[in-house]
Amino acid sequence: MNEFDRLPAIITVPEAAHVMRIGIGTCYTAVRRGEIPSKRIGGRIIIAKQALVDLLSCGVPQGAR
Repeated sequence: MNEFDRLPAIITVPEAAHVMRIGIGTCYTAVRRGEIPSKRIGGRIIIAKQALVDLLSCGVPQGAR
């Protein structure tokens, strides 16, 4: 089990930034540009962990990771 596996199904922008090892500001910018799939609920931005997995896998087959 790795750090990513321990995350809940829905994560925040700071959690996503930590996992991807990028700055929080960079992550918010990527969300604003639509580069990271997200939803705004009220004043909060949430990211589905699976959407982030899909984004980061870049089309690599599941067994090849």
